[in-house]
Amino acid sequence: MQFYDPASTQNKPDLNAEVEKWLKDKSNKITKLPFGFTHYKDGNIPMSKKPVQQLDIEKYNVERVTRHKPVKSKKLKSTKSKTVKPRGHKPKIAKQKRFKKLVVFTERSMIYMHNCVAFKNARENELIAFEALCIRHTYSTFKKQKNGRYRCEKCLEDYNENNLSNYKRHVLNRELMNVAISAGNNKFLGVCKTHGESQFLIARTENTISKYLYKCRICANKTQMKARKKKGAIA
Repeated sequence: MQFYDPASTQNKPDLNAEVEKWLKDKSNKITKLPFGFTHYKDGNIPMSKKPVQQLDIEKYNVERVTRHKPVKSKKLKSTKSKTVKPRGHKPKIAKQKRFKKLVVFTERSMIYMHNCVAFKNARENELIAFEALCIRHTYSTFKKQKNGRYRCEKCLEDYNENNLSNYKRHVLNRELMNVAISAGNNKFLGVCKTHGESQFLIARTENTISKYLYKCRICANKTQMKARKKKGAIA
């Protein structure tokens, strides 16, 4: 593929024919100018007025082909032999073994590890009560609860003594809820910690063992009012 036409195939205008044609016309007169005639000062033609010489492509190609670069002399490889120094073998030094970290277990972690084994044995044998360690009461009896978990008897007694009034109220409300559910009702009259005797609503849930939960109606209404005020529904 050629990016230019060679000079031999270029269509050059026949200037001689044009001149002969012009001379045949006798109305055309030739004006002879004196030697050195010019309209420019000092006879110097400015560079902007000088005709641009066209590049002769054939001449350029011939010059480029015949142009030779000076031949560089090849470097001769040196025949000197390199002296190789013998490698000295360094004596191997035995690395000292690192000491493992000394792990010290706390009393709580020791009790936890002991109880994990005891609880696993109790579940496999379906035991209702067994002896294990407690963080507060040392060696104690653990009993199985309704939810399937094992709790220390002394811890439960201490909790019930400290929260006796609340414990009795929860037991009463739970019994009243079971009676209302068996009767097909969704509410019952119970005891609220804040409002005393009030109406309780029953709802189903998956988060409790009985699959039911109860809440004071007044407390539920107050909670809904706070939520509406927070959302801006009530001005």
